[in-house]
Amino acid sequence: MHTKDLTTGSPMKLILGFLLPLLGGLLFQQLYNMVDTLVVGRYLGVNALAGVGSTGSINFLVLGFCIGICNGFVIPVAQKFGEGDEDGLRKYVANSFWLFIPIFIIGHGLNFALNLLGCYVHDLRLQCLEYFGKFYEDGGRPFDPLTVKTKYYNVAE
Repeated sequence: MHTKDLTTGSPMKLILGFLLPLLGGLLFQQLYNMVDTLVVGRYLGVNALAGVGSTGSINFLVLGFCIGICNGFVIPVAQKFGEGDEDGLRKYVANSFWLFIPIFIIGHGLNFALNLLGCYVHDLRLQCLEYFGKFYEDGGRPFDPLTVKTKYYNVAE
């Protein structure tokens, strides 16, 4: 396994060597999002596209939380690596692992609870649409079976 020491050498060359793969990954992620929007919008319809769009901010929130936690773990590890303190480095890596376990369990518990809530809301929405949808016809006009309709048809024999 090849390791690269980023503390020695030309800073600009090291930054560009670190930046270019990161930039390529971001471009491919943006391309994936664009193709995903195109496919969902064209083949699955407007409602599916709205669903994908409405979950984007939640996805960004969770991803931002994970990136923030990882950055919090990596800063002391990088400091110990830069100092050359292998014992401190091992201690911080082990502590990061032990702190990761409760975050993992709590995160999965919240995910499970949100999925249960989503099932309940989806079921409630379907019941409302199925039940209350019977009182409307033709895109929103109230269904009133006791009203006398003034339309008539001439039947020619």
